Amino acid sequence: MIAGNDLDEFYREVQRYFALAYPGFTPVNYNFERRIVWLRDDR
Repeated sequence: MIAGNDLDEFYREVQRYFALAYPGFTPVNYNFERRIVWLRDDR
């Protein structure tokens, strides 16, 4: 779980989550304030 405004932790969690939950998709951009993640389809 992410606490506060720790950007590094947010990026690590995003990478880990998408590696497990959405294989074949790679996060390419992030918006920490709005918690938005843009993905690339690598399938």
